Amino acid sequence: MFDDEDFIEELCHCIKAKDVIKIKVLLDEMDNVSPKVAQRLLFEICRTEDELSIPLLLDIQTHHPNIAHAIPTLSDVLYGKMHTLVEFEPLFNNLKSVEEKCCFVEALAETEKSSEINNFLIKLMREESEVEIICSTLRTMEELKSSDFTEVVTDYLYSVDYKLVLQAVETLGRCVSSTGIKALESRAGSDMTIDRKIVNSLAKAGTNEAIEVLVNFLASNRVHLRNYSRVALVHLKERSIEALVKALGHGNKDFTIIALNTLGETGVPEAVKPIRRFLQNFPEDANVRFSAYESLGILPVKAGAYTLTDGLSDEVEAVRMAAAKAVDHLYDKMFEMGIKNILDQNENPGQIVEAFIIAECDTVFKSLIDFDLFNKWVFAYFKENRSPELLKRYAPKDKSGELTKILNSLEAKDSSGEFQVCVVDDSRLLLRIYRKMLDQIGVVYHLFEFAEAALEFMHETKPSLLITDLNMPGMDGIELTRQVRGIYKPADLPIAMVTTQDESSDGASAKAAGIQYYMNKPFTEEMLKALIYESKGK
Repeated sequence: MFDDEDFIEELCHCIKAKDVIKIKVLLDEMDNVSPKVAQRLLFEICRTEDELSIPLLLDIQTHHPNIAHAIPTLSDVLYGKMHTLVEFEPLFNNLKSVEEKCCFVEALAETEKSSEINNFLIKLMREESEVEIICSTLRTMEELKSSDFTEVVTDYLYSVDYKLVLQAVETLGRCVSSTGIKALESRAGSDMTIDRKIVNSLAKAGTNEAIEVLVNFLASNRVHLRNYSRVALVHLKERSIEALVKALGHGNKDFTIIALNTLGETGVPEAVKPIRRFLQNFPEDANVRFSAYESLGILPVKAGAYTLTDGLSDEVEAVRMAAAKAVDHLYDKMFEMGIKNILDQNENPGQIVEAFIIAECDTVFKSLIDFDLFNKWVFAYFKENRSPELLKRYAPKDKSGELTKILNSLEAKDSSGEFQVCVVDDSRLLLRIYRKMLDQIGVVYHLFEFAEAALEFMHETKPSLLITDLNMPGMDGIELTRQVRGIYKPADLPIAMVTTQDESSDGASAKAAGIQYYMNKPFTEEMLKALIYESKGK
């Protein structure tokens, strides 16, 4: 073992002689490096020409972590040396190990961009066969962000090596080009992990073309791809509005619905006017109208908010509820006078009041409970529909005490042994419609806004029937069904999926996952009752 002075002397001799093998033997003997030796080592290496110094610095970086740790400036020195290189290929070819070659390629990302570097990397991608080196090259291209790389990187989207496919996706997302974006769009739809990477890469690219591709994915027949894109577009906020609004003119109802939902979830004021203009044309499909009002109910609507009251007279209950919740979200004195006038003039004021009740419009209820016409229809509703949950909600707001009397008259029920329905839907409004209908039908129910929570519940409790929506952020209905089928066989737990008629493209995936029944939106109490009775016979 050398002491410090002996080591430095021997090192200088070997460097002067360009004896690389002996230098590496000396490095292998260095278990603990003193700061003095480390700095002298770096100094002596830096004095030599690049053809010797760069390989030695790479060797220390990759094979001698204890020495590298003792030289905090090692990386900076290496990058500085790389910056002055004119030719890259000869030096790269002389490196002995894969690790050193990877380190060399990745160090190029820290140098000044140049056509010489780009050309070297492109040639390397076409000639190299070692997976780790190709992966490092892709990472360097990702950092350099040149559109020159698009063609050669696109080839790796279809590599037989999964890791290279994923890295190629990320690289194309950073090397923004029209060709690269189209390549990512074409690659989507075969694998959930790859699709998630593609969506994230397009979102990072953030160009108008990339955002339009994300919006197009909302019409995909792959549920996971729709959901990934929806989340990405929501995070893009104002930047996604223009492309989403274009989608509202599409003939596909499901595409329109998910575009409306996404617009609402962005939470930005820029989404309000396009949705209002869309509603002025009175879309024929009730599911579309429901989604439009539901989105307005979570957006910061200001001017023109009173137009939301048009939905209170819709022929479909779900649409009336969505409009009612939107009104409650924006309720003020102007709305109070307007709704009183609507109730006075409408042929079916009871339907409007019922919509406010079921949608849990607390602000409207508190404001209007002393208004005679509103009060009359509130009591009429609760005499016919004695929902314990709704009575508990509204009784404290009724100064007359009549709702409290109705609540106190209800007898507690033992739900053990009864038919129990588990419902999963990310729309709170639809869950309230389920609650109203299931109360009327007279079965025990468990409502979940998140599929993950429902799955946790079903690990502990087996319901008699599971009803799930198809399109949900996070875990969708098909994935929920797959996981539930890992717990309960079809004979033990019937599962029904609620869809719109245009979602037939998901039928094969749903059936393969274990779905046995279907119910179309908008559904009625009679349809829900028929589904329950049919499942009982299973």
